[in-house]
Amino acid sequence: MSEYVCTKSFIVDRYDDDGFFTENQDCIEKGQRFHMTDSSWRLIGGADTVRLEADGGDWLEITKDTLAEYFAQAGEVKQDGC
Repeated sequence: MSEYVCTKSFIVDRYDDDGFFTENQDCIEKGQRFHMTDSSWRLIGGADTVRLEADGGDWLEITKDTLAEYFAQAGEVKQDGC
């Protein structure tokens, strides 16, 4: 499984475990780590989405364009500082 790191914060709509919109939002913060699953199963998205999961059970379904804009593979992230 590939690991991804958020490179800039962004807001996503929140859905419940049945795929229904909850009118709440979550902030995905810079530095948060997710891994891409091998499964093609999606709760709210289709073929143009990817599913990322975090340790602890949180998950995120985003478009491939959003993945490219807000995430980098863990080995490609440039560290600030020395």
